[in-house]
Amino acid sequence: MAQQVTCPNPACGRRLDVPNWLDSQRLRCPFCEQVFSPPPASAVPTANGPSPPSATPGAPAAPRRLCQLAPAAFTVAVAGLALGRTLVVPLTGFGLGVASLIAIDRSAGRLWGALLGWLAIVAGLAGLFIGLAWRVLRSTGLIPGA
Repeated sequence: MAQQVTCPNPACGRRLDVPNWLDSQRLRCPFCEQVFSPPPASAVPTANGPSPPSATPGAPAAPRRLCQLAPAAFTVAVAGLALGRTLVVPLTGFGLGVASLIAIDRSAGRLWGALLGWLAIVAGLAGLFIGLAWRVLRSTGLIPGA
């Protein structure tokens, strides 16, 4: 049997189903990352039947924030695309784009900005391709190099 506990974070307040064997351990809310100790199993009524939705009806949902890595990744990747001759800047934009998508995926819906992350990956790859093409063309003598 599981007990229902409410996250003590006032900004979250979500109801969670917690197995009875975890009643003496510290828990972490999967939505807001608040660490707390649930009340003893005897103090909380147990859930019967199917579990209710995880959010309290009528309670405001936790606001979603823009992942701070996504616009930074996009900016760096576009700068690398604009520079054209470098490999480090677009590669950094690509890596930041991947990092932003990982952060968004691990946030359990609290962060948004996946489109910027994907655009950073695409722009980073395009900038990397342009930089590599520039180096190949310069080494073959088709573009005079400095």
